[in-house]
Formats: sequence, structure tokens, C-alpha cells
Amino acid sequence: MIPPESSLLLTLGAGVTGGLILNVMPCVLPGLFFKVQRVVQHAHEGGGAARQRAEGLAFLAGSLTTFSAFALAVSLLRASGRSLGWGMQMQSPTFVALLTLVTLLFGLNAFGAFEVNLGLTQRGSSDRGALAASFLDGVFITLISTPCSAPILGTAITAALASDGAWWETLALFWSIGAGLSLPVLVVSFVPALARLVPRPGEWMVRFKQLVGLSLVAATFWLYTQLENLLSREEAAAALGALYAVGAGAWLHAGREGAAALNEGARAPFWRRRATGAALLALPLASYALWGDLVPREQSQNALYALCAVAAAWLARGLWARRGGGARAAWDALALALAASAVAWAARAPVERLPWAPFSEAALAEARGAGRPVFVDFTADWCQSCKAFEALHLNTEGMAAALRAKGVVPMKADLTRSDDALWGTLKRLGRDGLPAYVLYRADGSYELLPEGPPLSLGARVAALP
Repeated sequence: MIPPESSLLLTLGAGVTGGLILNVMPCVLPGLFFKVQRVVQHAHEGGGAARQRAEGLAFLAGSLTTFSAFALAVSLLRASGRSLGWGMQMQSPTFVALLTLVTLLFGLNAFGAFEVNLGLTQRGSSDRGALAASFLDGVFITLISTPCSAPILGTAITAALASDGAWWETLALFWSIGAGLSLPVLVVSFVPALARLVPRPGEWMVRFKQLVGLSLVAATFWLYTQLENLLSREEAAAALGALYAVGAGAWLHAGREGAAALNEGARAPFWRRRATGAALLALPLASYALWGDLVPREQSQNALYALCAVAAAWLARGLWARRGGGARAAWDALALALAASAVAWAARAPVERLPWAPFSEAALAEARGAGRPVFVDFTADWCQSCKAFEALHLNTEGMAAALRAKGVVPMKADLTRSDDALWGTLKRLGRDGLPAYVLYRADGSYELLPEGPPLSLGARVAALP
């Protein structure tokens, strides 16, 4: 429920703190690269203290506007009686498809595929264009940052999604999260002295911008794999084809400026190389669309990430192509090693060390009726914090042995797709976001683990009778 007035300020403080922590969670790593680039630009391209502050406020306005839309959606869904949860927008194919397209456009723009004066990722020359760019930056960072929860954030989320909350309280709590998410940019914008701590612009910024573009293209691949989970195989293949058409079109469009600078005889080979590059990219994507279901899903999705790593290797090689012979050979070797490692990683079949069973209230009751404790992992494919914690803390030989020794049944509550019953179970436990971990004892009691990674799970399992 919404906290009383005496504690509302504390809840708003938890929202600000949680939003700040959200900046460094695994699910927002591509957004973090993007934000670092923005912080550097705020430090060196402000054109004066007043404009610097205005751009910081425009960034905040973009974040708050996006959270206002979330607050409106929550109010409408709450009025309709729907179960609510943080990140549930990732269960909508339309939302995920739009976010995938926007992320691809941001990534292509970082590579210089096109420029938009009102700003996707490029700043306009006018004050109005710069403010519009900052506003859209805030919108994008918010969209890409909200699938996962963060420590301390749960207090504000629970209050914001409470069934008895007033609309203005819900809006204020969402705004507190947006304020925390925007805080790094605001600090740099309003404290000019911090600009001196940022390296001066130079060639490194060009390289870093390309790294940002690559991280956003990788995020596009990841978002596409989440879209696959919500669509039929045919629909997913059509979506991949549409994304490829956008990417290839932007790649060819970006070549116009380069071709214009060449003499007439060099233009045809230039366009042949561009077209060949686009065609070569089409081959692995088409193979994935047609035959990706012939191998385990996680392994086939890893192939897309490996493709991005190969592109990174190709990019690294291209960046250093004009260096001396020794340096070029070293970077060629590094690029080849990166590509080979990515392919080997994608070819390795995933290993699941815990015998997960699907969670349901009936399955839980059956296990506890048999006198067995149960560990439940509330997770989703779109929750990258969940996946990171599972790999580091759950899918290990030590944890598997500990659960076996105590006869604990591991169950997975999968919220990748919309499921009002699972959201309702999570809400009754006192959580509204992922990840969440619960250890049910055979005597009917249970322990809800603290927010964040399940660091205390081993000790709690060891304490079971």
C-alpha cells in the first residue's frame, strides 16, 4: 500500500536511490555506455553554463515524461483490475518491437549512418536542437533501463504499484525513480568543475562512440531475442527481416557521402564493397531465421551475440588498418582471437546444473505436502539481472550440491510472458519486480531473500532441518 505521509518522503528517497543504482545494473549496460558518452558531451559541448544546465534539465524532462506515461498506464491497468509488476511492459510484443527498432536506430546513428538535427543521438547546432536531443536521450535511457529492478528500488516500486494508491502518489514515486536515473547527467550539468575530470575531446571520443554504437547493436540483438519469445516463428522471422532492411538501408545510405568524395572510377568498386558487406550480413541472419530452431534456443540466441562479437572484431581491425605493420598485425590477431572465442562460446551447449521444475501453486503444495522444501526463482528472459545472478550464484555445482543435500526442489516462475497469476503470487510475497527469490520450508513458513543477488541463499539452505 502507499505509505502514510510521514514515510512518503522516505519512499521517495528510496526511489531516487534505487533509480541511481539502476544505472549500473547488468540490464542497462548498453545504456550505461550511452550515458557515459552523454556525460562527456555534457562536459565539453555545453556552450556555456546556462545551456549546460538547460540540457541537463531537458534530459531529466525526457525521463520524467516517460515515467509519466508509465504512471498513466499503471493507473489505467489498476482501474481495470489487472495484476501489475515492474518490467511488465517487456511482456508486450509491440513495446519490445518498438524498443528494438529505436535501439537499432540509436546504434546506427552512433556509427554515423545518418544524422538528425533534432537528435536521435546527434546534437543539433541550435539550442532547440540540443535540448530536443537531450530530451530524447532521457526518453531512451529510461526505456532501456526499466526491464529490471535494483536493490532499494523495490520499496518505491511496491508503493507505486499498490492497488490503493492515488494517481498523484504513483506519479511522484515514478518521478523519484526518474530523478535517480538522471542524477549522473544532472550532476555533471550543474557542477561545471566536474568537467575538468573528464578527458578532453579527441580521437578517443570517436572510438568510444563506435563502442557505444556496437553495444547498442548488441542490445538490439538481445531485444530481438526477447521479441522472439513473444511471437510465432514466422512473425519473428518477418521482424528480423524488417530490422535487417532498416540496418542495410541505413548502411547504404551512409555511403553516399563517402562515394561523393571519390572519383568516378572508384565509385563502382566502393558500392560493390558496401553491397557485399550488406549481403554477407544477410546470410547468417537468414540462416538463424530459417534454422535457428534446430538447436537449443539459448544456443541459437548466443549465435546472434557471437555475430555481434565478430562485427566488433571486424570494427577493431578496421579502426587500426592505417597503423604501422606491427600494430596492425597485433590488432588483427586480437580481432581474430575475439571472433574465434565468440564462435566457440556460441557453439558450446548450455549446461543447466539445477533440475528446475515449472512453478505453480499446485506444484508448490504437492512438494510441501511431501515434506520437501522448495526454492522458487521468479525470473524472465528479459531480466538481465536475473540471468546474471542465475549464472553467478544459482547455476553452480556448489549450489546444486547444497540443494540436493537438503532435498530442496528448485522451481522457476517464468514471467517472460504475461501471467496475472504469477504477478499476483509475487505481489502477495511483497515484491513487484524481478528478480525475486523465495525459500519455502516444509513446515509452511517461507523466507523472501533480500533484493539483489541471492548471496545469502547458501546459508539459508544449510540452516534447513
